[in-house]
Amino acid sequence: MHGYDKFYPLPTGNSEEPIKSIPRKDVNELNNAIEHISPLTDIFEKAISLYRDDRKKEIENIATSIFHSIRSKDEFDRLKINDQFGLSIITNNGTVLDRSEWRSSGEEQLVALSLIGALNKCTNIKSPVFMDTPFGRLDIQHGERVLRYLPELADQLVLLVTDREFKKDDEIILSGKINSDHSIIFKSEREGSIILKTSTLRDRL
Repeated sequence: MHGYDKFYPLPTGNSEEPIKSIPRKDVNELNNAIEHISPLTDIFEKAISLYRDDRKKEIENIATSIFHSIRSKDEFDRLKINDQFGLSIITNNGTVLDRSEWRSSGEEQLVALSLIGALNKCTNIKSPVFMDTPFGRLDIQHGERVLRYLPELADQLVLLVTDREFKKDDEIILSGKINSDHSIIFKSEREGSIILKTSTLRDRL
């Protein structure tokens, strides 16, 4: 490899004139360098493509496993990453369901949860997962299945739920797995809201 510290002006007017002014020796050296670099570039591009395909397949397999565990219906075969890097449902007869109008909002939520879980398990960086109203679109059966799976989703999970979607009976399912439980209480327009430990709030009530 050779370093090139010569400066050649950009073409102005006749573009062939500046090129003709470059010594033939320098042009040959540059061509030789390009010939050596091109195969290396191809190797890196193929390696990146293979790595991407392997990770994609891993995410699909994990997401499918999660989806099987939280979804009560069994007429689908697997989940597949589509061209928009979302997940499509592949049914047992090969039908691809990748349009939102083909799935209920609850099912969309299950697919999203499966993708989040798969990405979290495949990453080398561990981080908490925050979920806002994760049960809002789910029926009771699917809500319970998701609730039982959530402790496996991440090492640390923060759920933001309303009292309508998360009831006292739900706490029994997560018994021993809740590290901290707080409630946001609205006081007034002037004072805003405060955060209290749920146990403290219950004592007050």
